[in-house]
Amino acid sequence: MTPDAIPTDSTVFFFHLQRQPLETALPKLLLKTLKRGWRAAVCMPDSGRLARLSEALWAVPHEWILPHGFGEASYPERHPIWLATDLARPNAAEVVFLCHGIWRHEHVFSADVRRLCLMLEPGDLDATQSARALWQGLQESQRILVKI
Repeated sequence: MTPDAIPTDSTVFFFHLQRQPLETALPKLLLKTLKRGWRAAVCMPDSGRLARLSEALWAVPHEWILPHGFGEASYPERHPIWLATDLARPNAAEVVFLCHGIWRHEHVFSADVRRLCLMLEPGDLDATQSARALWQGLQESQRILVKI
């Protein structure tokens, strides 16, 4: 992905997950997203890990409700959270979480994407390097960036 593929008014977040795994950190971020009234898409190339993430989203405390769909689920446009092995957003998500280096795929996001969140995990050196290159390109084009 290049800086040109990201809408100019989108904020790009870089989450470097050093203290907790993705399956622990992501439910908290998804809950915050839903509380703002936004829809979310979680994109990663690994379908097995996507299924484990789905299980983790159903296992959150009962006061959190993180309704989601993925794969062959009916009516993807109705799900406030959509899990995908590509960069599609059939639910018109305003916030897109990009995991496991999926941001390396060529894709152009539409202007209705408010936030792109790159989730970086320890040990994934290739994904980290490509995220750094994207950060530099976005910084040069004076985009809104947040590093967490």
